[in-house]
This record gives sequence, structure tokens and C-alpha cells, in this order.
Amino acid sequence: MGDSLDMSTASFVSRGLTDSQHTTEPGSSIPSLPSPPSPRSLVVEPSSSTIESLPLQPAPAEQPLQHISSSNKSNNSKSNDKQETNSSEVDKDIEGRGPLPISPSTPVPNSRTAYLWNIFRSFLGRVVHIVFKDNNLPLILNIIYHAAAARSLIAEPWLLVNRYIKVPVIQQQPQQHRPLLAAANLATDALRAIGAMHMALGLLATLALKERRIRTEQSALLVLTLASLGQTWAHARAYWSSKYTIRAIQEIGSLDSLVFVVSSIALVKTVRRTGQLL
Repeated sequence: MGDSLDMSTASFVSRGLTDSQHTTEPGSSIPSLPSPPSPRSLVVEPSSSTIESLPLQPAPAEQPLQHISSSNKSNNSKSNDKQETNSSEVDKDIEGRGPLPISPSTPVPNSRTAYLWNIFRSFLGRVVHIVFKDNNLPLILNIIYHAAAARSLIAEPWLLVNRYIKVPVIQQQPQQHRPLLAAANLATDALRAIGAMHMALGLLATLALKERRIRTEQSALLVLTLASLGQTWAHARAYWSSKYTIRAIQEIGSLDSLVFVVSSIALVKTVRRTGQLL
């Protein structure tokens, strides 16, 4: 009887403890939390069926180190062979060309002389560029020259006659005075005619300078160049045939040569600009 009472009492006490775990205390509003599961219950043991259903993947085959090292050695040997072939080709090319030619040592000019020559060349080039930039200065030079020649030949032709024709009359006999005087009169008329030609050429240069047209300037320069060329040729021929005209050539022929050079350069530049001669 006592044993049965003890068993009933133990069962009652155990029920009371379990009920007290799920009931809240009278003074608190927060219910008691359930006890956490044990760590053994969280471990999931795979079953034999899941293990059999998983596919088997073969492990990657490891590349042997000896194969990698051999491939690197082969690549290095190929690159070394290419470098050797390139260097041998370069050596053969150099040997085929032969030794380089040695340039002769040029004398170094004096610095001061070279400096002065550069200044003179630049100054001359600048002057030529300014003079022949347009045809103004060549035409003005022709106007001045032909005007001065026309004045001296038309207004004072006897000066040249007395200098070059009447001087030998003093040394001749009196019976030869009349032919020399006739030649002097003829030379005076010829000089006046030449003076009229100079006047016409000066007027042509003036009209070309007034028109300011490239075709007019080209035609005028062509005529002026041919006239200066003819006068230069006549003075040169007179010098080589009769030496006594050297003074006349020095006074007049030098001016003819200068005008011819300037007019010819201006004509060439104008022809290059237009592309036509006539």
C-alpha cells in the first residue's frame, strides 16, 4: 500500500512539473520558451539510397611537372634559335654591303666669312623679291632710262658727234673736211632718230604702268626686252670691230645691258605667271 502511494505521488509530481513548464508565472507576461533541441538531433545522417543516387565525378588528372618543364624548355630553345638566325642574317647583310664609305673631310669655312656671305645672300634675295614682286620697278627703270636717252639724243646729238666724229678731222688734211662734215650731219640725224625710238619705248612703258593689266605689262616687257637686247648687241659688236667706241660703250652700253637684264627677268616671271608668251 505504501509502495502504491509512493508511485502515485511520484506521477503526480512529474505531471505538475511538466504543467509548470508550459504555464506562465503570475507576475510575468512573457511565456516561457521551449527548450532547444539537442545537437545530436540536428545531424542528418545520409541514407544509403541518397548515396547511391549521387553521380560519381572523376577527379581531374594532375599534369606532371616533368611535361611542363619540358615544354618550357622547348619554347625557350625555339626562341633562342630564332634570335641566332636573325643575328646571323644581319651579320651576313653587313658583310655583303662592305665597309661604309668614308666621306672626305670638307674644309670648314671661316665663321665670319660664312656669316657675311649669308647676310649678303639674304639681302640680295630680298632685294630681288621686292624688285620683281610686280612689274612696277622694271617699268619705272625703263621709263627713266628711255627718257634720259631720248633727251640726250634729240636735244644734244652734237655732243656725241663732236666727241666721236669731228675729233679725227683735226688730224686729217683740209681736203677731207667736207666728207667728214657730211658724215657728222648724217650721224646727227641718226642719233635724233634713235632718240625718237627711245621716246616711244618710254611712252610704251608708261602706258603699261598706267593700265595695271598683266597682259599689257607682258606685251610691253617683251618689246622693251627685245629693244634692249638689240642695243646691247650693237654696242658689243661695235666694241669688237672698232676699239675707239669703248668710251661710248662705257657711257651708254652699260645702261643698255642693265635695262636688258632687268627687263628679261621681269618678262620671264610674267610669262611663268600667265603661262603664255604672246
